[in-house]
Amino acid sequence: MKRILFSIIIILSSAWQLKAQEDHLRIIARQYADSVVLRWAPLNAVEWAQMNRYGYRLERFEFNENTTKNSKPKRLGPDSIRPYSLDKWKAAFPANHPWAPIAVQALYGKQFNTTMAGASSIKAQSQEAMLRYSFSLLMADLDAPTAQGLALRWSDTKLPANGSVQYRLISLHPTIKDTVEVGIRIGDPIEPIPSSPLLSAESGDKSVTLRWDVMPDNPVFTAFWLERSGDYGKSWGRISERPIMKTDQPGTAKDERFVYYTDTLITENYKPYWYRLQGVTPFAELSAYSPIQISMGKDRNAPPAPLMKEPKDVKGKIQVVWEYPETPPDFKEFRIGKSNVINGPFQPIENAILSSKSRTWIDNGTDALGENYYVVYAIDTTGNMSVSLPAYGFLRDSIAPGKPFMPVGTIDTTGVVRLHWKLGPEMDIMGYRVYFANSPDHEFSNKTPLPIRDTAFVDTITLNSLTKKIYYKIAAVDRNYNHSVYSDILVLTRPDTIKPVGPLFADFRVKQQEVQLQFIPSSSADVKEHRLMRRESGTTQWNVISNWQKPEVKLEFSDKSVKGAMYYEYTLVAIDSAGNVSDYAPTVDVRVIPKQTKEQIMQPVATFLKDKRTIELQWAKPAGEVDYYTVFRGKDGKRPVSLTTAEGTAIHFEDNSYTGKGKYVYMIKAAYKDKGESPFTVFNQVVVE
Repeated sequence: MKRILFSIIIILSSAWQLKAQEDHLRIIARQYADSVVLRWAPLNAVEWAQMNRYGYRLERFEFNENTTKNSKPKRLGPDSIRPYSLDKWKAAFPANHPWAPIAVQALYGKQFNTTMAGASSIKAQSQEAMLRYSFSLLMADLDAPTAQGLALRWSDTKLPANGSVQYRLISLHPTIKDTVEVGIRIGDPIEPIPSSPLLSAESGDKSVTLRWDVMPDNPVFTAFWLERSGDYGKSWGRISERPIMKTDQPGTAKDERFVYYTDTLITENYKPYWYRLQGVTPFAELSAYSPIQISMGKDRNAPPAPLMKEPKDVKGKIQVVWEYPETPPDFKEFRIGKSNVINGPFQPIENAILSSKSRTWIDNGTDALGENYYVVYAIDTTGNMSVSLPAYGFLRDSIAPGKPFMPVGTIDTTGVVRLHWKLGPEMDIMGYRVYFANSPDHEFSNKTPLPIRDTAFVDTITLNSLTKKIYYKIAAVDRNYNHSVYSDILVLTRPDTIKPVGPLFADFRVKQQEVQLQFIPSSSADVKEHRLMRRESGTTQWNVISNWQKPEVKLEFSDKSVKGAMYYEYTLVAIDSAGNVSDYAPTVDVRVIPKQTKEQIMQPVATFLKDKRTIELQWAKPAGEVDYYTVFRGKDGKRPVSLTTAEGTAIHFEDNSYTGKGKYVYMIKAAYKDKGESPFTVFNQVVVE
């Protein structure tokens, strides 16, 4: 019910010109040659019922040609426009009036029932108040006197000669206050009633389904009358007692923008009927008829489906057999459909158009050795068709396919084997089987229990194996499981991913500016190269200082490129023919001892400078490049200990940190930039008093 109400409100609202204060009312107006008709309605069922008790006041303002408004409005009709009383309804309408009884029942009935089509389903979905309200609005749209009795319409016949008029409708309810206005210019051209929508029709078995578009060009029609003629337009009659309404909410979706009606009162097929449509506006006006749509009922009953039997092998050809006990009078022909899969699609065979007496058909096609599924179509004179269940047909075959040829393959470093071969020329090949072995004289094992329907196969194998090669061969299998002879054996070599055994250091010896190394080479047979590497301690980059390749063998190496004093690390690796690198040998860590520098610091002089309270040391600069000096100090016969360092360019040092009176002895030692060191040089004793 809500869907009908929404449709009605949208239709009215789209046509009405309004100005509302509280938005409880809607009003529209339409000008005729001798009058102006006003239509209005509250916006919901509760306000409609309450406004019926208090009524409405209708007033008119007049404007002259200069659009000057008169000072006083003119009241139209009684002070309170309300629905007719029950007695007035009885006096104004006959008992068999098509619309008034429904309106009276909506206004005054204790229980609202209606004979409108679909009312029971609408009532089941809506409340009774909504039913009363929505059907009152609908009756007012369909019939002008009924709208007058429902206090939803007024006709103003006493119009001024010229100028404009403005109508004001006032709700007299004490709490639901609203005023709406609508204006009309006297003498303006009268707008024509919109044309009815175009009809389209679809034939059914003794029925015709009609459809027309209500959006977006024709939203102003509340309902429609559909008429039919069976005598080529000489006489017409309405199909239904009640007008046809659009009950769906308006929109743009396909099912929402069309009204559908199925005429099931056709008594025979192939008799032409003429249809036309007439729209009903909210002012109870009837539009012009739509263009005539001609349609007819057609036979839509398919003939019985054939009963498919098992196809037979007849001298190397497939014979399709079916049964058809009863042939309808309008039967036309049989047709054969064929597919290579049971679910189709089945393609009709061009030369398989058979008479109604046929019950067999021979397939002479060149692909009979493949997968063959057949259906039989039964077709009548009007094109209705039924189809049998599919049946599988095959030919007896004891001839094996030819030997597969040109198998090739690869093995990657993860152990994935990829094989492929050429497709055989036989039409009945169902697939292929793949066999393998680790030696050509071993029994080959089947890798594919079910034949694969492809010319490629992917296998996975282990690479950590003592056998370097693996062997494959292929056999073709036809649809009768005849096996071909094996293909030529395909030999594949496993990739070598095993690292060789790492070499080891046996011994080492460090001399001045030389490191002597002895080592044990890798024992792996496929090693092609050894590398001896070195790096300074604390760094990460290894440098190759020697390498040798098979068959050359080295057991020792003397590294004379070292410099002292430095710390070095040595390691060894082996590389096999596949490029696999062994683990690095445990490192040998060495310190290279530099050659001792013999030059000693000369002319050492120690002096106590009393006035400066300091002990001054002086010496002569040596010929070699000094990196830094280390100064040692002892007191009162104790062993000198490291005191401080001085830069390599210094030739004197002042000790301000001595600890008071006593006998002080100083020593000095030079550290040269070539990592050598001088012997200790002892200064003369200094006495501090």
